[in-house]
Amino acid sequence: MFTSLEVLYRFMEIAMYYGSLDGLLRARFAYSNVQWRSIIMPTQDLTWNFTPLSLTQAQIDEMIEQGRKDAAEALKHPLPIEALFHFFALVRSHDPAVKGLSFKQFLDN
Repeated sequence: MFTSLEVLYRFMEIAMYYGSLDGLLRARFAYSNVQWRSIIMPTQDLTWNFTPLSLTQAQIDEMIEQGRKDAAEALKHPLPIEALFHFFALVRSHDPAVKGLSFKQFLDN
């Protein structure tokens, strides 16, 4: 059984995911002439706080270093951008074909 705070935390994780997803789709629509070559996403959870100004310098440095590592890896092994946009569009439209699938599982199918 989940506590109220655990449910709230999970809701916020899902809301942030869909917010990011929606932002990517809106950017693609708004900048249709752009050739999207790379999308860099965190490979680990980043430190967050309800009040970002309360993050310590060490936490910020850790997130910057994680971003550098993720960027270097993304440039070595870029994601298939069109497949990513297609997957996000299917997820956003609640298409049953992608229900419960991760992007990696979607690519493997």
